[in-house]
Amino acid sequence: MVRGPRFRRRSPRWAVALVAFVGVAGPLAVSLPARAEVPVHVGVRAPCGDDTTFFAKLADHAPSVVRRSEGPGTDEVRAEVVPEGESFVGALTVRHRDGQEGRREVRGETCEQVLSALALMGALAVEARAATVAPAEPPPAKPASAPPATVDRPAGSAPSSWIAGAEGGGASMLGVVPSIGAFVDRSFLHVAGSWGTGNAAVETGSLRFDFLLVRADVCPWRVELGLGFAVRPCGAVGGGVVLAHGRGLPDAAASTRPWVAPGAAGWLELKAADPLRLGLRLGVEVPVIRDDFSVALGAAGGPSRSVWTPPLATFTLALAAGMRFP
Repeated sequence: MVRGPRFRRRSPRWAVALVAFVGVAGPLAVSLPARAEVPVHVGVRAPCGDDTTFFAKLADHAPSVVRRSEGPGTDEVRAEVVPEGESFVGALTVRHRDGQEGRREVRGETCEQVLSALALMGALAVEARAATVAPAEPPPAKPASAPPATVDRPAGSAPSSWIAGAEGGGASMLGVVPSIGAFVDRSFLHVAGSWGTGNAAVETGSLRFDFLLVRADVCPWRVELGLGFAVRPCGAVGGGVVLAHGRGLPDAAASTRPWVAPGAAGWLELKAADPLRLGLRLGVEVPVIRDDFSVALGAAGGPSRSVWTPPLATFTLALAAGMRFP
């Protein structure tokens, strides 16, 4: 992102509003008459708000705007806020339905302050341009109760924060193997470490299996559903070790084998009260190494009985709760 000149001194709150007004409204210096509905499509990348939050701020300053899907006859307003040192820098891009485009930047002490300033700048730009452009036929209005889903740009192209927390779930191995673990999430990458355990009974005892695994989900796209919900499709790969321990078996010995399993997953995420984040993960993995775990039925070198072999595919379910960090 190309930026203009920067100043190290942090601006007071009134200065942000003044920059927004002078930078956009000053050159116009006109009195804006009341207008009919102005269709607007918004897109936001900010750690302190989403499309719905930004549009509400935009509508506070320009009551005539109506949220629409991207398309002909619709103005497009995009805002981006990133942290920089102890302050935040915001960029606003407005693309009007007649093809004209403008860009402004502003700096403030907090993310919320900068996002509010960008909303004011966007409202002034949209209303001012609408006063000079013949209105186009707006597309049919969609039900207010079901705002359209929007597909954002790749997650790696936008500023993001660290999210860390705990996971708990299960996998379809040895029946259902419960597991617990911890994770970190940054932009398009979600990495989790987990421990799970299960048992398989044999004639005179049992085999205990411990799964010590690390999983990486690569999620380049994010689909916003509204109301704080979002869906992330992911490619996944897991690796680690499987430890097998004999219990109640003569001459029982422990065995440690590697585990590698690529697959795919999907996340349903909820932005709860900031900074809390919740998630539900459904996944499928294909074990590459499928060792057969067996126990001897008699003396060494005698016959043995197969206890467990990893399936061709395993299905996983996990619940995650984490906190967002700047």
